Amino acid sequence: MDETTIQSAKKFQQLLELKSHSMPYLFDKVFDNSGFFARRHSKKKLKLLKGIDEKLRLMLKSDEKVYFVTWGTDYSFLEAYFVGWMSHFISRMAVIFTTRRIILMSVNTSNQPRDLRSQLQYQRIEKVYRSFLGGSCVVRLRNKKEIIFSNLPNRDRKFIQKLIQDMSAGLSSAPAPAEAQGKEHLCPYCYEPVKEYPPSCESCKGGFKSPRKAFNLSLLFPGLGDWYLGHRGLAVLQIVGALFVWLTLLGTLLEEGQAPKEGLIVFGIIIVMMHLIDAFVTGHTAKKGIYPAKT
Repeated sequence: MDETTIQSAKKFQQLLELKSHSMPYLFDKVFDNSGFFARRHSKKKLKLLKGIDEKLRLMLKSDEKVYFVTWGTDYSFLEAYFVGWMSHFISRMAVIFTTRRIILMSVNTSNQPRDLRSQLQYQRIEKVYRSFLGGSCVVRLRNKKEIIFSNLPNRDRKFIQKLIQDMSAGLSSAPAPAEAQGKEHLCPYCYEPVKEYPPSCESCKGGFKSPRKAFNLSLLFPGLGDWYLGHRGLAVLQIVGALFVWLTLLGTLLEEGQAPKEGLIVFGIIIVMMHLIDAFVTGHTAKKGIYPAKT
């Protein structure tokens, strides 16, 4: 009989019942079969694993095991304020805790992997605490910076806090790479760490999209930068919204006949502010990871 795999398993209990397997998962840690709500939560985790399994295995080292998985979002106040509810969808991520590090993988609402990948070394974590605002878990790094995992499932937050503390303590004597001061962006082709935002990967030579170009495109017209990054749904909404504002303001000026100086000034201020705000938000989003040039 063929071995049960992530893709062939219809229930997570099938994976828990395996006495031995070659998969890089510690299923007794990933899944909880202790009660109705725990089982319902584990069903969602199985769906998540089915979506990310293939890509995740390519990222893991030969001796690396997956200890725990969950999901959340990674967006700032700036994105939430100016992008609104759409920021939840473009910033959704799978959070994977392995025996060596924390892997962050962007996913869509169907749990299919998107372009962005990053990692966080346990040795770089100083403290972790829960926040009741938006289901958040705050990770304070040794360089005093903070990373906020938002919209985490409530039943996972307490476990994650203890898990990170235990893993950080257990690996405290193991040196992390000197350059790994905080969250590291990973190449979307070969999954090696990437410093800053170069035009291509030093390891595999794969090309990357430019945050500066994304900024300039959105400055030219709102939505163009997000279209360039691959956020097509958000881009369409922004382009339609910007066209509406442009046409409404132009229509108002034309109705007045010869537009007064004050009207032209107001028109210019609104347009410039709209373009600048979208450009800054798009630039911020573009720097959240490394976008592959081929998408």
